[in-house]
Amino acid sequence: MEIPGSDLDTGLTRLRHHALALAHEPLDTLCDQLLDRMPPGNTDDVTLLAQRMPP
Repeated sequence: MEIPGSDLDTGLTRLRHHALALAHEPLDTLCDQLLDRMPPGNTDDVTLLAQRMPP
């Protein structure tokens, strides 16, 4: 979730925040919602891999 002009650490922090907020959702919903929260106007290709680990 990097935004032009900001550093990668800020983008990773933003991604972690969104992922934690969606952690209770099913994986397909979590992935869809993370992609929906990408910064507007972003033209980068995105690959998302998610796996639910048993407690």
